[in-house]
Amino acid sequence: MSAGDSGVEPLNEANLSALWKFYDKDKNGVITRAELENLLDNIRKKDKIKEPLSSSFVDEVEQLLDRNRGGHIAFVEFQSEFNR
Repeated sequence: MSAGDSGVEPLNEANLSALWKFYDKDKNGVITRAELENLLDNIRKKDKIKEPLSSSFVDEVEQLLDRNRGGHIAFVEFQSEFNR
């Protein structure tokens, strides 16, 4: 999931912040499961993946990103995963 794993350049701080602001729909400072599903579904559509987004995949990504098991993803958790 990290940029280093995929061969993709890490997001710069401005792009990461813009991505966060776009998907934090309720502007409460965390990414909820519903917001994460929206983000992942948009990636799926952009990459033209035909299979629907599975709940188990969302679970895996949520567990990866929610390092403190707070039930949501804080910006610092999001930031650390995308820039490691």
